Amino acid sequence: MPPTYINLVYDSNGITNISTYSILNISNEIETNSLINVYEALNTLIQDYSLTILENDVSIVSAELCYLSIPQGDIFELIPGWVFCSSQTMEYDSKLYTQYKYDVVNAVTGKLYQSRW
Repeated sequence: MPPTYINLVYDSNGITNISTYSILNISNEIETNSLINVYEALNTLIQDYSLTILENDVSIVSAELCYLSIPQGDIFELIPGWVFCSSQTMEYDSKLYTQYKYDVVNAVTGKLYQSRW
C-alpha cells in the first residue's frame, strides 16, 4: 500500500486548499452486517478478564468504534471494531506506574483480539 499524503493549507480565513493521495481506494462500499453495541462488546471483554487473575484493579479508559485495517493479500479490508483502552496502576520501588493496553472486539462477529498485561 503506498504511503498516505495529506497537505492542508489554511490562513486567517480558514482552510484554503486540501490535497490528498493514497487515502483509500474503495472497491465495495456496501455494509450488510449489523454491528454489536458497546455493551455487548464490553461484556465480551469483561468475560475475558474474569478468566485472568489480576493483581491490581483495571479501569476501562475509553471505548471507540473504529474501522480496523486488516491485510488481505495486496489489499486491506476495513472491519468495524470496538477498541477498548484499559489501564492498570502498580507500585514498584515505592513509585506508582500506570500501564495501558488495547483490546479490540470485532463489531460484526464479537470475537476478541486481546492484548496482554
